[in-house]
Amino acid sequence: MVDDADLDAICTDYLERLRESLGDLSAEDRRQIVDQVSEHIASARAALPQQTETGVREILKRLGTPEEIAAAARTEDLSPVHRRKDGPIVIGGVVAVALCVIGIGFATALGAFSGGGSAPNREHSASPTTGSTSRASTKVAVPVVTDVSVSTAAQSLAGAGLGYTLRYTTSDRPVGLVLQQRPEPGSFVHLGTDVVLVVSGTQSSVTVPDVVGQSQAQAQSTLAQVGLEMTVEGPVPNDQVPVGDVFTQAPASGSQVVGKTSVTVTVSAGPG
Repeated sequence: MVDDADLDAICTDYLERLRESLGDLSAEDRRQIVDQVSEHIASARAALPQQTETGVREILKRLGTPEEIAAAARTEDLSPVHRRKDGPIVIGGVVAVALCVIGIGFATALGAFSGGGSAPNREHSASPTTGSTSRASTKVAVPVVTDVSVSTAAQSLAGAGLGYTLRYTTSDRPVGLVLQQRPEPGSFVHLGTDVVLVVSGTQSSVTVPDVVGQSQAQAQSTLAQVGLEMTVEGPVPNDQVPVGDVFTQAPASGSQVVGKTSVTVTVSAGPG
């Protein structure tokens, strides 16, 4: 039986092939394309009723090969939506992958993967002549999809019969977290409407870790792991702290700072 680690490896290999196929594009374009493809794979996997190799490979098959996506990304005419059968959709130079056969929306595809779900909250407008409700006039309530991952938001929207569009922004929140949505939760919209999700794309700040009590070498390593630098003061005599250990730091642990900020630490020289 194939476990989750094996399925993750299949997806990782696919994304690595995609990254290599995009080698002639700029680093930023490569990052955006790979990130969006990765998000859509995660969303589709989350909607699978069971995590199986067949299901995962079907998702990747619907995306097209990494080489096909890379070729589409290089298409000269990137302004309009460009579709290829069983392949990617390219919008404005960044691949926004729809896991669907041509003509089927992303939210519908996710619903197919998940096998349905609970009935969405719907508002109906009856026909004045027949009393029947047409799909075109059916409205659904927009669910709350902020402060969750894109994959979780995609599942919620798919269950309500809605699609979504991603907009990335810089923030100090975790990458991939939905920060805002439009329309607002509780709004009634037509089935198939795309909800705009504003997603944290890069983190503009990092949290300063606590390095007090660590050796100078340990403190430098701890700070480097989160992208911060270190300035050393001392050694300064201190009867309570072993020689070479940090006993103060500035900014304090828990502070939010930009990357590459230098944290000043005071190192003990032992008893004076």
